[in-house]
Amino acid sequence: MPLHPMMVDYVSGVCGGVSVVLIGHPFDTIKTRMQVSPRGTYKGTLDCIRKTHGREGFGGFYLGITSPLLGQMFFRATSYMTFHSSYKHLKTSSLPGNAPLFAAGGLTGFIISFIETPIDLVKTKLQIQIFSSKLSSGGTTPLPPPYNSFASCVSHIIKSHGMRGLFQGFSATAIRNVPANALFFPVNEICKQVFVDRRNRDRCSRADQNATYSTAPLVTAKDLSLGERLASGASAGMCYWVLTYPLDAIKGRMQGAQFEQRRGWLSTARLIYEEYGLKGFRRGIVPCAARSLPACAALFTTMDLVRQQLCE
Repeated sequence: MPLHPMMVDYVSGVCGGVSVVLIGHPFDTIKTRMQVSPRGTYKGTLDCIRKTHGREGFGGFYLGITSPLLGQMFFRATSYMTFHSSYKHLKTSSLPGNAPLFAAGGLTGFIISFIETPIDLVKTKLQIQIFSSKLSSGGTTPLPPPYNSFASCVSHIIKSHGMRGLFQGFSATAIRNVPANALFFPVNEICKQVFVDRRNRDRCSRADQNATYSTAPLVTAKDLSLGERLASGASAGMCYWVLTYPLDAIKGRMQGAQFEQRRGWLSTARLIYEEYGLKGFRRGIVPCAARSLPACAALFTTMDLVRQQLCE
């Protein structure tokens, strides 16, 4: 008995969520620490990597992984289902060209902000607690962190600030997610279609010279090679992260702040500019860009291949 289409999307998203976290989390740790660290903590990306490994070992790059690993399975499943469901309805509308793709992506970005905010918040708190403990002790011998696991971090936030504490930085997440996802899913689909069209043009060209190709079936997305799928996902990841990175820098700063010292979106943007100028909105972009290529390539390729297997 074939699975319901929404269940196919859900299972595919779960598998994609696992792959993107396992590959991308070390890059994310470096990105987050560079966004939130006190001025002068790191000289650059390589210095952040060296100090993280020197002080915490290899495990330091995977701090806070439980939150995104558990969350991303549900988060990616929800986002994948939401995008395909939204696009299914929007593509029958009067929107021209690829507009339904971009509209479905933007709508997906807003909806998943309600899920992504607490996931990213817990991940961020665990990744940067080394700074909080140092600041609490006046920069001398660090105090023991108030939490050292996913469960204890969630418990600490709820006990200290209630459920609303888990949604610190929601506005920044939504402001980033709408344009970012309006690019993310559509770029992957458009790139795959470009590969399909190119291969079909090549097939038609060969058909003019060889009768064997004239009877060959047209290429579809399921016929794309692994390399073409990976390239499409990597392109989507670069558009998501690099083009909207300043918005992510604001989100990271808002979620990294102490709850009592939290600021609004515009206030946080002004603070970053006052401290670092325009380059403050690019702090951490190198590990972020480096992560986007393999992580997003793995994400979309995994989801596509699992989806294809479940539909056969």
